[in-house]
Amino acid sequence: MIGPLLLRCIDPLGPQIGPSPILSLSRTQVQRLLDKAAAHRVLPIVLQNLSFPAGDEFQVLRHRAEEDRIEQLALSAMLHHHAIRMIKAAAGLPIAIVKGHVFAETIYPRAALRPFTDIDLLIEADAVTALEAVLGAQGFTKATSDQQRLEAKWIHSPTGALLEVHSNLVHSPRMRRAFSLRHADVMDKPLAASTQLAVAVTHGAMHYFAWLRHVVDVCQAARTLPIEEEARFQGILERTGTRVPALIGLALAAQLLGDARCSELARSLTKARESWVVGLLRDGAALTATSDSWIVYNSWRRYIFRELMRYGALKDQGDRGSNHGLS
Repeated sequence: MIGPLLLRCIDPLGPQIGPSPILSLSRTQVQRLLDKAAAHRVLPIVLQNLSFPAGDEFQVLRHRAEEDRIEQLALSAMLHHHAIRMIKAAAGLPIAIVKGHVFAETIYPRAALRPFTDIDLLIEADAVTALEAVLGAQGFTKATSDQQRLEAKWIHSPTGALLEVHSNLVHSPRMRRAFSLRHADVMDKPLAASTQLAVAVTHGAMHYFAWLRHVVDVCQAARTLPIEEEARFQGILERTGTRVPALIGLALAAQLLGDARCSELARSLTKARESWVVGLLRDGAALTATSDSWIVYNSWRRYIFRELMRYGALKDQGDRGSNHGLS
């Protein structure tokens, strides 16, 4: 019962599937719903869309959830401040802020509906050294660096703000053989709606769409994509090999949020006999499970999904090679 209700409450534009939820649940059930919303990183949206029952015990639950939402908003505001300062200091370097911060500012009706917990930078690999000097001057200290994942984590010493530097949004070397997304792939228009959708599907795919927020990001990015940018979006998919992740992300968004724009874009990307892949993720256990790492990342559904996504991207590479007379 909680899973379907959660799905009716995750649309930033308001419930699109069925009437606005008016709860007739027990206190325990309401708590479970709020816990799932928090686990899937969609608590601010659910609080916007949810009608709580009357009664002090339910208002206590709402108050606690609102406190969590405000804490998330405060963290996002602090990160926004650091992101703006850093971008100004790094002017001229080939970098772009991606994911949470930009999603909140560009594709959501209100930035408060899309809190984030770090700053993500996408950068050309040969500019990393220059950026490191900038970050050091801004009070950041490198915490970790992973050459295989093409990722480094930096911490702002006074505030604890986390910043991640990526030279590719696909961290797994094995998955990068199938598809990738680098700064060069989107540098011409880093804030364009087509870029946001490409980043959203790649980011969601790298997490196997483990949280409902990944699907909501895809949906919101698709809604803001104008018709005149569709060709650019498909060009990014072609360059990066991300057609299959895009297809899956858009199909999930179409089915879970009932969004016609996502359905339209998914149909434009679908090749024969591919739509069944989405079925692996559609049952409630897979899509509305809490965000426990064992459940999310080690279930057989996630493993099969990852391998099918990789296989589909590699097959696309082979098809493109065949079309160009390559072996």
